[in-house]
Amino acid sequence: MFEKFTREARAAVIGAQEEARMSGARQIDTTHLLTALLRDSQTASTVTAAGGDVPALTSSTDHGGLDAEALSAVGVDLTEVSAKAEEVFGPGALSRAARPPKHLPFTREAKKSLKLALREAIRLQERTIGNRHLLLGLVRAECPARTALLAHGTDLAALRTALEPPQTRSA
Repeated sequence: MFEKFTREARAAVIGAQEEARMSGARQIDTTHLLTALLRDSQTASTVTAAGGDVPALTSSTDHGGLDAEALSAVGVDLTEVSAKAEEVFGPGALSRAARPPKHLPFTREAKKSLKLALREAIRLQERTIGNRHLLLGLVRAECPARTALLAHGTDLAALRTALEPPQTRSA
């Protein structure tokens, strides 16, 4: 399927992988794909025009790391935990454990949104899958990215209309 992706859509998928790695995730989620898609100014403008708060959508909300202040409030000292982990497992044990694997798989929802992007391209009778198809796939899927779009003010019907070619809208 990836051979049908445009250069921009491939960049978005690679960007999603980068987003997942930067957040320390072990899988590529739909929110990583959405964030990568919103790096494209045209895609970001389309989401903004549909009422979406792009800065809020692209701000990192993943707190997968340990929160030292919160743990300290319940009596956990991260310095002691780190020292004990290094004593038992060797130097850098916690940092090795936090490193994501070389290959990050897609979550079930992310795979579904990519399949839906393909279906959108077929429905629109287009030969390639571009960023707008990827975004249409996210809008159509029941996934965290769709939930985030809704939570940040995006009118999904308006977004869908903006992403579809004019000849399709009247049909």
